[in-house]
Amino acid sequence: MTNDENKLLFYIQRLLNLTEWGLHAGKRANTKIWEPTYTLVYEIIGCHAATVDVTPLSSEKLANGESLDIPVQMTLDSITFLKDFIQICQLGLQPDTFISEKLTQKIAQELSDPLLVSANSLSEWCNFILTKHKHLFSLETRRNYLMATAFGTTRSIVWAQNLLDQANEQNNAQSQNRRDDNTDFRIGRLKHERIKVPRNDELFETAMRVLKFHAVRKSVLEIQYFNEEGTGLGPTLEFYALW
Repeated sequence: MTNDENKLLFYIQRLLNLTEWGLHAGKRANTKIWEPTYTLVYEIIGCHAATVDVTPLSSEKLANGESLDIPVQMTLDSITFLKDFIQICQLGLQPDTFISEKLTQKIAQELSDPLLVSANSLSEWCNFILTKHKHLFSLETRRNYLMATAFGTTRSIVWAQNLLDQANEQNNAQSQNRRDDNTDFRIGRLKHERIKVPRNDELFETAMRVLKFHAVRKSVLEIQYFNEEGTGLGPTLEFYALW
């Protein structure tokens, strides 16, 4: 565990993906990370070796993480080359020609697991393929991945909850028996910070100071003008529009 930013669940998921399940008779990889029971054996570096049976896993393999098979990598590189060739030759193909529905479904499946999203424990191949081969995915898929992974744990949890709310609304709209059992369940909420700014010729300088101060904070920024009663989304959007 070399990165303090990663959660314990991240390393459990990583070990799960790297384990050679063929060596374990009667055991198999499970799609749900919380279903099996995990026994963690650890020791301080420099102590004697552990005396219990542990899962064999080379340190080199763990350090390198998940890697793509050579045929898979060659296929992705070929598709990327073909896309670049078509753009250079101006053949007129639509950008969505290269979008992969199966890979999109796999990404959606990863993002539908709120535990993995909130712990930032998505499979490493997700970040690799969305970064290096983004032409295989629609703008909506890439935006969902960005919203789920790029803004910290709190916003990831809120994003996952909003996704669950949308799914519940769709299910309720299709079902005659409406149920609201889990609509009020919340793990956390985003903190809102309200900052007052003057509406004068120094608005631009004030805005620069506000954004510089707020850049490292995870809360939602709300703007209110001095000597004005309006708060919330309206004045905040006006603040961005004015400068």
